[in-house]
Amino acid sequence: MRSAFADLWPRKLRERRSKGSFSAPWQEALPQLAHVLLNAKQLHLVERGVLNHTNLRSRLERFCRGLECNEYQLRQIILLELWLRSSEDAELAQLRPAA
Repeated sequence: MRSAFADLWPRKLRERRSKGSFSAPWQEALPQLAHVLLNAKQLHLVERGVLNHTNLRSRLERFCRGLECNEYQLRQIILLELWLRSSEDAELAQLRPAA
């Protein structure tokens, strides 16, 4: 729609990038993140009983091979796992004594 009405919009709006698509950078980063989680020794979502390890691993492997894996849901899982990891890292940093 943006390109269809491009001639009608003011130049400032036509050139604006703030509402750009998030999907392109995400699509580039997702395979690397999937490989990181495949090689991880522990997964917070599995340890907490939210996900089955075998099922998650299978879906990550299918994604890495370009097969159907419900990518939208897998993206949410990866984001949650990474958020849990970063939260744990922040908690551990607070517990370390100052040098």
